Order: sequence, then C-alpha cells, then structure tokens
Amino acid sequence: MSALALDAAPAVEELEIQVPAGGGPGDFDFGRGGGGGGDDDASRRDATLRLGIFLGTVSIFSFFTALAVIFVFRSRTLSFWTPVEVPGTLWLSTALLLVSSGSFEMARRNASANRQWLLATSLLGMAFLGCQCTSMYELAGQGLFARGNPHASLFYCFTGIHGVHLLGGLIAVNWLLMRGQRGFSREASASGNVAFYWHFMSAIWLVLFGLLLAL
Repeated sequence: MSALALDAAPAVEELEIQVPAGGGPGDFDFGRGGGGGGDDDASRRDATLRLGIFLGTVSIFSFFTALAVIFVFRSRTLSFWTPVEVPGTLWLSTALLLVSSGSFEMARRNASANRQWLLATSLLGMAFLGCQCTSMYELAGQGLFARGNPHASLFYCFTGIHGVHLLGGLIAVNWLLMRGQRGFSREASASGNVAFYWHFMSAIWLVLFGLLLAL
C-alpha cells in the first residue's frame, strides 16, 4: 500500500465518526424538532383564539350598550310606553345562569370531576334558554308583542338576542364536554376562553335584567 493511501485511511475513519455526531440521520431527534414546532403552533392558535374571543366580547358589549342607550332614551318619551310586569320566569332564568357560571368554575378547578360539572353547566344553560322562551311566551299570552308596546319590545330584544349569543357559548360548552378530560388538560386555554365568554354573557344578562326592572 502506498504512503498516500496510508495517510488517507485515518482521515476517512475520522470523517465516518464525525458525520453522525454532526447531525446525521442517526442523531436526528424527531421529538425535539417536532415538539418545538408543535408548541409554536399551539401558542399561535391560543393567541388567535384569545384575540377572537376578545374582539367578539367587545363587539357584543358595544351592541348591547347601543341597544340599551336607545331604549333608555325611548323610555323618557311616555307616549305608548306602558311598563310591563317582569315575568317570574326571568327571575328563575337569572338564578339558573348564575349557578351555571359557578358550575363552570368548578369544572375548571376540579380536574377529577370536570366532566360532571361541565354537564351541569350545559343542563343549566339549556334550562336558562327554556325559561327565556317561556317568559316570551307568557308576554305573548298577555297580548304584549314587540310592535304594540316599546317596553315589551325591549323584553323581546334583550331576551332573544342575548339567548342567541348564549347559545353559541352553550355549543362551546358541549364541545368541551364531548372532548372529555382532554378539554381541560390538553386544551386548558380553550376551556379558559369558553369560560370567559360564558361569564361575560352572565354579566351582560345581569345588566340587561336590571334595565328591564328599572325602565
């Protein structure tokens, strides 16, 4: 063997040893590489979801504020404004909604029983919507419709529009319920955003209900 070949042999061996250590296929870590990208994607999704919830709640708040201001000014004009007695079912529905907010918080704080508390939140939310429909039916049974009396139209607008928005939150609650344990362990951010929306709609209803009593 020539002297040139002998000199090249150690270099080849050194190259064979160094290539895997320098990031060759045998040393590629799919867990670390994929995990970093997955975490970034999850963070972006969470940020997008939070932004969407925030913009949605701001839009809802602005809409109900404008609607409330319109009816407050309208109530100062007494022509055709006949106060309507608040149906008793609205008191019941308000209590149900407040209890549902409490059960949602219990679901978030109690990981071992979150499914049961979520189910309770869902049932209470459906009961709330049922009571709202019953209250509007009672008004219609008294001959009070949206066209005939501005105060009655206030009831229909507040209960109907709020109920539609709460229905969206109820769909999200049931989505978390169907996901089971993962809804609060692997997707805690999603559950937190849904809870924020649910509590927000509860607070909005308290304000609207107060206006119904005051006007």
